[in-house]
Amino acid sequence: MHRFLISWIGFFVLLSPSDCLSESTSRDSFQWEGTKITEFIGKETEVVIPDGTTAIGEMAFLNCKTLTSVVIPGSVTEIEDDAFSHCSSLKSLTISKGVKKIGCSAFLGCDSLTSVVIPDSVTVIGDAAFAGSESLKSVVIPGSVTEMERYVFMGCCSLTSVTILEGLKKIGESAFDECENLSSIVIPESVTEIGECAFRGCESLKSVVIPRNVTVIGEAAFGGCSSLTSFTIPEKVTVIEDSVFNECTSLKSVTIPEGVTRIEMWAFQKCESLTSIVIPKGVEEIDYQAFKDCKALKTVVIPESVKEIGRGAFEGCVSLTSIVIPKGVKEIWFEAFKGCISLTSIVIPEGVEMLESGLFKGCKALKTVVVPGSVEDIFDDTFEDCPNVTIHAPAGSEAEKFAKEKKIPFQAK
Repeated sequence: MHRFLISWIGFFVLLSPSDCLSESTSRDSFQWEGTKITEFIGKETEVVIPDGTTAIGEMAFLNCKTLTSVVIPGSVTEIEDDAFSHCSSLKSLTISKGVKKIGCSAFLGCDSLTSVVIPDSVTVIGDAAFAGSESLKSVVIPGSVTEMERYVFMGCCSLTSVTILEGLKKIGESAFDECENLSSIVIPESVTEIGECAFRGCESLKSVVIPRNVTVIGEAAFGGCSSLTSFTIPEKVTVIEDSVFNECTSLKSVTIPEGVTRIEMWAFQKCESLTSIVIPKGVEEIDYQAFKDCKALKTVVIPESVKEIGRGAFEGCVSLTSIVIPKGVKEIWFEAFKGCISLTSIVIPEGVEMLESGLFKGCKALKTVVVPGSVEDIFDDTFEDCPNVTIHAPAGSEAEKFAKEKKIPFQAK
């Protein structure tokens, strides 16, 4: 009797669903080019790629809307471009160790895919490989991948967990762009470059630790990360690129290292929670609208090394009450302090030759402006809508002539 039961149990185990699924899908369900699958022509919803297959060809499963499960064996070394693109019902994906390359858009728009473990045999993940996979919640990127290409997880709006293992050197352009639910990520020490827009629009990202070996943080890399509260820029970074923290509305604290020489346009635009900033010695240029609309910014320390303050650099900084412009500054461009309604005084350093158009326009609380004798030209609207201002300048200077012409109170210094 016991032998009978055991034999029947063995029978049921042999025919269990999991074992059935491990059997390869018939070769007749595919079109072949040697050992490469070129097209899926079957009707199966659950597919196990036959062992011995070496590649899954370009667009082989494109738009297979009913496909729910795929197992890729270790014999496959390459998943080509668009291989499973827009398989919108694909929920389960097993990529076995052996695969070396995942091509561009290979799993683009796989809306039902919830998790991906990429084996440590993979060295290349192509552009937009998993982009637009809106249900993807977690992903593990092995250390064998040294460079993550562009747009790899762009628009994966459910992604909350990313594990990147030591080995990756570059996070490519827009790699996690618009992953709006990504709340934290650990970037390994091996990373040296973060590409343009890499984490742009990651609205839930509250903290991120940037490794000390990073030398480049690309344009708009963290733009629109509206939950990010603090950031330390590593010492090897020399340029704060365009829009890198644009619209980081919760950013309260940022540390800029002394190796930085330039703060580019819109770098901190609309960082509405930033209250103070120390610009380190070595910075030579504060570019176009770099701190525009930083509404909570009260104090700014500008070093002697700065030579140029760009157009609209501090425009709309409505809490800024005073600022010291160092002697090294030679050019202050249009509208640099436009709309700084709390600014009460400012000293223009010797060497500046022109007070540009709209420079202090709308600075309603501005009472004292000290203008040096080096200033040779002042635009008509430099002090427009500054009802309380008094110009302090040397007697006989261009500033005195301007004050008399515009009927602005003047005091010789």
